[in-house]
Amino acid sequence: MLKELSIRDFAIIDKLEVIFTTGLNVLTGETGAGKSILVDAIELVLGERATSDAVRKGAKESIIEVIFETDKRSPVIKNLGTDDEDIIIRRIINSSGKSRAFINETPVTLSALSEISKALLDIHGQHEHQSLLSEERQMGFIDSFGDLREERDRVEKLYHRLKSLREELYLLETGERERSQKEDILRFQKAEIEGAGLKMGEDQDLEQKRVILSNSERLSSLAGEAYEKLYSGDYPVLENLSKVLNSLKEINQLDPVFTETLDRFGGSILQIEDVAKTLRDYREKVESNPEMLDEIEERLDQISRLKKKYGSTIGEILEFGRNVESEIKGIEGRTGRIEEVKKEIGITRQELTGESKKLSEKRTKASKEIIKRITAELSQLGMGGLTFLIRLYQEKGDDTSDGFRVFANGIDRIEFLISNPGEDPRPLSKIASGGELSRVMLSLKAILAGRDDTPTLIFDEVDAGIGGKTADFVGRRLKLISKDRQVLCITHLPHIASLADRHYLVEKKIVEGRTVARVKILNGKERIEEVARMLGGKTVTGTSIKYAEEMVKAGFEKP
Repeated sequence: MLKELSIRDFAIIDKLEVIFTTGLNVLTGETGAGKSILVDAIELVLGERATSDAVRKGAKESIIEVIFETDKRSPVIKNLGTDDEDIIIRRIINSSGKSRAFINETPVTLSALSEISKALLDIHGQHEHQSLLSEERQMGFIDSFGDLREERDRVEKLYHRLKSLREELYLLETGERERSQKEDILRFQKAEIEGAGLKMGEDQDLEQKRVILSNSERLSSLAGEAYEKLYSGDYPVLENLSKVLNSLKEINQLDPVFTETLDRFGGSILQIEDVAKTLRDYREKVESNPEMLDEIEERLDQISRLKKKYGSTIGEILEFGRNVESEIKGIEGRTGRIEEVKKEIGITRQELTGESKKLSEKRTKASKEIIKRITAELSQLGMGGLTFLIRLYQEKGDDTSDGFRVFANGIDRIEFLISNPGEDPRPLSKIASGGELSRVMLSLKAILAGRDDTPTLIFDEVDAGIGGKTADFVGRRLKLISKDRQVLCITHLPHIASLADRHYLVEKKIVEGRTVARVKILNGKERIEEVARMLGGKTVTGTSIKYAEEMVKAGFEKP
């Protein structure tokens, strides 16, 4: 979930930190108070393109940072290769419009950032960062609702197998010149990897040795200083300890109460002498060795070059080498292999055809049910005259035996369509109203509650043009969705605000002659007053206060 948002020098925000919670987080405030700026900031930090307008007037740069709390089993954590459960994303935008992005202090490209952020958060409203408009996500909704992951995985495996076999066949059937060039490249790669003589864990060992050699003078100096303090100097430790030991022996001869103490003290001196010898030996052993350090640097540089070419770890490089060797053997043994591959392609193509058709049929069935449920949801959301459709279609091709093109997720292409009374259905991406789009997404999320795995959802303008029972229904739907994931909602409706697990007020203030946006958490009386303001407009009355109290109290009881 989104745990924290930190903004500095962005638009009218000078410095702002917001801590979010699980469940339903509601942000309210007067029109123009800056609520949408928070969404803009989140969009930017998650990969949207930046301009110099983002930087607050007079500042050199804007810094936006978000902290996501995740599970170690999360695919995002696995992809990042980190043990941290918190994902910290920071975006720095300078006054020229150029920007830098970091994930857990590691620089990343905007494309990589955008890809990672898809698994962390969805923003639904009038903004471009809307997964609902993505064909991939639309298909994901269908497959999630229909519980079609296993069927989709089977199709994907067959798709990749067919693709791999066709690539192999192409390689086998290309001319001798092309085959020879490919084989030359493979043999070069094989020789480069084998010639390096890599060993598992070698890079970690070399890094450790490099640290020691780079700091040899300091290590030797520290060991020497410690040894000298034990044996020489103005107050040599061992000499003084020996004097203490002699005094104890003399005391014990006169009064034998220190027998046990003498044994312990003598043993301690022996241990310290042993430490001194170890320090002396270590000092003599540690020495500056520029030649060896150069060798280690060269070796690490060689390994680094290989990692850039063949894999991020030595294990991946060696695995790449094994795959290369396998490819070489395949080229060498291509006689007779062409017919084998053609036969395998035929079998795989047939299997892919069957599995793709089964998946398509189940998607069609799931789509009909989704249309039915969304129609009912939209009716209660004040959009009863609107028609929602799902169009599944196929493209001609030779991937299947019955003449269709296959993608990794099957033969189907998809379009979510919507139309108002008297109009032809249009793709969802062509809808003019951000409010309509948000409510369609709200309907989808409601019927998919518990199935979709995006941990944080932001709804902006979900309440556009609604009120009364529709507003209450929207609020209850948001509350339902928030039971399974974190929801952030920007709203003008008291019906939704009264249901919040945490209520934030966004307001503008004049600080030192400049307008700034502030966010604070509302509790108790402040929250009642804000809901009352939302009920009564500019004037807060005793009646609106009482009604607000009843709404907030009822909000805790609603599912």
